[in-house]
Amino acid sequence: MLIKKCPKCIEEISIDASICPNCQSPQNNFDRFVKSNLLSTILITLFIIFLYVEMMSDNNTYDKYDVEIVVLSHSIIETKHGKGLAIFANVRNTSDMKLYDFYFDVEVFSKSGVLKEVFSDSVYGLSLLPDETKKIELSRTMVSSEEREYNFKIQLSRAGTKL
Repeated sequence: MLIKKCPKCIEEISIDASICPNCQSPQNNFDRFVKSNLLSTILITLFIIFLYVEMMSDNNTYDKYDVEIVVLSHSIIETKHGKGLAIFANVRNTSDMKLYDFYFDVEVFSKSGVLKEVFSDSVYGLSLLPDETKKIELSRTMVSSEEREYNFKIQLSRAGTKL
């Protein structure tokens, strides 16, 4: 017979007791369940920890990759919010992993080198196998669009690796 101490009177009683025979205090049924199902409880706890670690780990999203980005062209476009900028570029996956759902950070400079805009854009659904190249479009409504020629610095900020 398994024995525990009553939390109220500290007398030893059976783990199966629902009421302490000494002080008549109700006993916690959860303790009885845990101790009688200890192995199951440990396995379930380990499984939950594994799921949490897998979901929160950086195994499915990284901050930087070996990706080459070559700007092909850009154009000023009309959007429902005013003038915008569309940038067309080739993205090449130089890593050894399949990448998907890309997030880019874009810096837009005037021809004289003055920083005009900074924005982020994502390309959902884009997936690249190792050594594969695809054309992308990054766009943004511009705060100031008085110029027509720009230079760009585009970096990959994040992409997924598991599908």
